[in-house]
Amino acid sequence: MFPVHSKPPKPKLDFTQRPEPLQCRRFVFTPYRWLQTVIFAVEEINRNPQLLPNLTLGYALADTCVTKRTALSAALGLVTGKDRVVTGSGCGRTPEVPVIIGDACSSVSKVIARTLGVFSIPMISYSATCACLGDRLKYPTFFRTVPNDAFQAQAMAHMLRLFGWTWVGVVVGDENYGKSGIQLLMKELENSEVCVAFSEIIPKVNLDASIPRIVETVKQSTAKVILTFAICADMYTLLREVARQNITDKQWIATESWATSSLYASPVMLTSLKGTIGFALRKANIQGLKSFLTRLKPSDLPSDPFVQEFWEILHYLRTVNFTTPVGEAVYFNENSEPPASYDIMNWHVGAEGKVKFVKVGQFDTVDGSDSKFYMDAKKVFWSGGQTEMPRKHQDSGQSGAAIPNANGHLWAAVWLCAALILPTPGVIAAWRA
Repeated sequence: MFPVHSKPPKPKLDFTQRPEPLQCRRFVFTPYRWLQTVIFAVEEINRNPQLLPNLTLGYALADTCVTKRTALSAALGLVTGKDRVVTGSGCGRTPEVPVIIGDACSSVSKVIARTLGVFSIPMISYSATCACLGDRLKYPTFFRTVPNDAFQAQAMAHMLRLFGWTWVGVVVGDENYGKSGIQLLMKELENSEVCVAFSEIIPKVNLDASIPRIVETVKQSTAKVILTFAICADMYTLLREVARQNITDKQWIATESWATSSLYASPVMLTSLKGTIGFALRKANIQGLKSFLTRLKPSDLPSDPFVQEFWEILHYLRTVNFTTPVGEAVYFNENSEPPASYDIMNWHVGAEGKVKFVKVGQFDTVDGSDSKFYMDAKKVFWSGGQTEMPRKHQDSGQSGAAIPNANGHLWAAVWLCAALILPTPGVIAAWRA
């Protein structure tokens, strides 16, 4: 299951007429490339007699359009062999498709996993990172091949402490990925000296009014480091406005959702985004994949499914443990999740104005051991094109701000983590939160 087309806009409901049916919008190339990669993997398995001797894997494909209703309908159609929602005795029989690969989005995956879990049908996501999906009671048959966002939050906290960034802005998306991610980050920062100058949510509706207001907050804030936790599409809407307003003095910290996206590689956007630092999922060079993708052409695909009792597949998934040809261990922990591995990427802009994603560090957790965070600051290309970290990233907000209170007196704030401003002129009390 892949979001090959983008989500349709939410209709404006005036309750005077029936809303038009939602239709998928623009074709999105990256998910289509993911889809073709799965086909490549299945064909590689089928060609290797040592992997599944005397067995042939089949597959069925579905476009979710990043919508819960479309995705759930597609999932039920796949596991029952029917186009419509399963009813009656159809629930109890062996499913036509014994396992679902997908979805990319955490909020969509939650809906599908909650439903499939009732029937013990396993679901393996390649991109849903929300920590909420690790709940074994709600999602007992959900697996994923990417780490959950709790580890990304740890890595972000490590970075803030490493560079002494104690005055930051936060921008999150209005979905499970963004809300859960920022909660995890705030938990990691509870006992630190990091303070949040502002926190903004990118809404799903009324963007024309909301986005300029959010960007104005970013622009006017004394915080120079901006943390983000939002899906790629939401960040694009925001950063396009950032570029339009020519805001170039902010250090953007990206999550894996957009840290290496070519969507932001245009010269106009790079003016504001050069020097961005982000966390990217570890990647490997898959032999033969590039040539497979570049020679794609319309053809008939195998349609016979690999039918096996769903409980046998679920049991097998829980015991998976092997090493890939590039030396990476593949296994699922007690939450059906892999160990976390991130590459820390930095955006370098060359003489021709083209962006290059350069690895400047990494963050790893293996077998439950202590997390390992490493970053080479000497390789970092900072915001504004500087090769040394601007001191303003550390100093912003530390001296506090003078603002008039209700009586016209000036209040001052010393930012350790939170401050209590007393109404008596010149009196300040501050303590760690």
